[in-house]
Amino acid sequence: MTNYEMVTEKDKTNSLAFTRIGDLWYEARNYQSALDNYARAKDADNTNPLPYKALANAYSRSGKYKLALQNLEEYLSHSDNTNEDQLEYVRALYQAQSYCDAAKLAEKLIGSQTDAARITELTGILGFSQVNCNDSMGALTNLRKYFSMQDPKKILPGAYLEYGKLFLKLGMLDSAGAYYTKGIEGDTTKNKSDVYR
Repeated sequence: MTNYEMVTEKDKTNSLAFTRIGDLWYEARNYQSALDNYARAKDADNTNPLPYKALANAYSRSGKYKLALQNLEEYLSHSDNTNEDQLEYVRALYQAQSYCDAAKLAEKLIGSQTDAARITELTGILGFSQVNCNDSMGALTNLRKYFSMQDPKKILPGAYLEYGKLFLKLGMLDSAGAYYTKGIEGDTTKNKSDVYR
């Protein structure tokens, strides 16, 4: 911290140093100081992608997915758009509930992946996005793939509930009931009234 502060005292336009100070404050859980320094980094050089990426991560971790998406899009406009950047972007689109855009990008990215875990994740994002983008048959196809590919220990109760909703939408009541039951059984919250509703 001291070294970075010495740099910024001498050079108020050193965006990288302000970004690193923000990272240190973020790791120390002093979020306001982190945000202040990321803002200084953006002001010092608005073409530096690092503060936007850091802000996207911070907003995502705090559940502010639309702000995370906005900052990630700004980051992408200044970065080299690596495969990893695109994977983060599709995750951000899904979390921000931009389902149709998430589905399009996930479908595009699946073909370029070689890692089985990434293919599985993208298949899940594609399927769950299609449910919310009114492509029930595409969702059914992709979610069947996802559930057959994914380790059952890694499937969250909410995923079973969403799958149940898809079956209900398609009028497949037995399958809907089976997946609702799986979701309820896996839910560890004490108050399950929302789930039962």
